[in-house]
Amino acid sequence: MQTVGAYYHSLLQNETLNPFDLRELFIQQLFLHSHSDFYLHLNDPFQPSDTFFSGIKRLRQQEPIAYIVGSSEFYHCRFHVNPSVLIPRPETEELIELVLKRTSTWTEPMNVMDIGTGSGVIACTLKRSKPTWNIGASDLSEKALSIAKKNAKKMKLKIDFRLGSGVEPWLTSTIHGVVSNPPYILDKNTIDSNVLMYEPHLALLTDEKTVLYRPILELFVTHPELKFVAFECLPDWKAWFESFLQTLPIPLSVQFSEDINSKVRFAWIERK
Repeated sequence: MQTVGAYYHSLLQNETLNPFDLRELFIQQLFLHSHSDFYLHLNDPFQPSDTFFSGIKRLRQQEPIAYIVGSSEFYHCRFHVNPSVLIPRPETEELIELVLKRTSTWTEPMNVMDIGTGSGVIACTLKRSKPTWNIGASDLSEKALSIAKKNAKKMKLKIDFRLGSGVEPWLTSTIHGVVSNPPYILDKNTIDSNVLMYEPHLALLTDEKTVLYRPILELFVTHPELKFVAFECLPDWKAWFESFLQTLPIPLSVQFSEDINSKVRFAWIERK
């Protein structure tokens, strides 16, 4: 019988598959938790199961590995995912880092909402990092909210989950901060084909008339206690942000940050 390492390397030589994706399949079959664990088991005997072979077949069809194994790593934790939610991206980890850095000296209690929570990675990660914050999370998809609740329950996190579109679930709530990764892609032709084929369009695509940015920013007007909003975005939205904020009847500052690939990816808006 071959070892884990031998079988892994044989697949790398004979398949045009991503090494990361292959390791995820091994992690699933071996009931491991991380890629670090995988390397500790390279000398173990390995007998591929029907599930493993099915995973290889699905990878050949360009299905995302996260949907095949039903989970994805984000900010040092493994989250449940399925095709009703977006697969967490590294850029969203950078959004979390931005929020934690900007609020590092803030000591007062905070009510912070994750609008369009999807799998709940933002809400859960913020609650883990800031246990004294009251975290709320909402989504218009009942299926997505079910996954988010499952992740919070697994991590034993208390989060206020609400079903509803955009800001509607929070209109009568006290809000000190909003962190959101809304659908912000305007042209579906800019999306990779496998992403467009498998991931939920509702969480990816939008237009300027319906984008969540506008109603969330208007919360600064209706909720005087709101201190900050942090968004994930694209460079194309930079001019829109600057223009729209000038239409609001209160002074706000906006700062844009680049992601690890040196692309404008984050907007931090704060009450002056």
